[in-house]
Amino acid sequence: LTIIDTIEGGDRPRDMHYLKEQGHLLVAASEDDIINIIDVKSLKIIGTLETGDDPEIFDISPDGTIAVVSNEDDNEATIIDIKTRKILRVIEDVGIEPEGVTFSPDGKQIAFDLLGHIYTMSINGGKATAVTKGTSWNMFPRYSPDGKKIMFTSDRSGSDDLWVYDFYNAEFTNVTKMKLPVHQGTWSTDGRHVFGTALNMKVRHPVYMFNMYGDKQEIIPVGSRSPVTHYTGAVTG
Repeated sequence: LTIIDTIEGGDRPRDMHYLKEQGHLLVAASEDDIINIIDVKSLKIIGTLETGDDPEIFDISPDGTIAVVSNEDDNEATIIDIKTRKILRVIEDVGIEPEGVTFSPDGKQIAFDLLGHIYTMSINGGKATAVTKGTSWNMFPRYSPDGKKIMFTSDRSGSDDLWVYDFYNAEFTNVTKMKLPVHQGTWSTDGRHVFGTALNMKVRHPVYMFNMYGDKQEIIPVGSRSPVTHYTGAVTG
């Protein structure tokens, strides 16, 4: 892995997403309370999205028109129209320092973590439905590409692992089962594998790929400090 260039992303850059059709990179600048819109060709900031206090994790709707942002300082989620750059609505009381929000593949639902549990809700608001319950701490939800499952980080096995909940049969599966804590997972585009960042005591962050049968492969080595919240590579073979 070689650094080929750098981009000014704002003060304390956090999460990011690439809008391929527009050629724009969106970067959350949590100290500035904005998301910067960066033109990939020029590597220049060409606009901003107002987000509310301390934007951390955010997600983009499948059609690339709407952003949903977790605001840690306000305990809220903000929904933004990317084209008009206006806030459409604010979902209040989504929990102390919400760590994750994500769209369903059809763009009709969002998932978020609230006080250590995962909930789903219509993009239009309304009552939230609990996915997890009990004494475990659960965060960083991510829908599978087909929308039939949701993955999240949970300590329900004793330390952080990536778990998958199947909406059809209501079953939970630990897909990582590592001695090291694994967090901030994401799916391959075909839904056959997941990727997660392992955390060792030296604060080094190797990245692993896992299938649904307990096999794993290190794909980014120790020392990289590379969270993989948006690794979406398809897997072949």
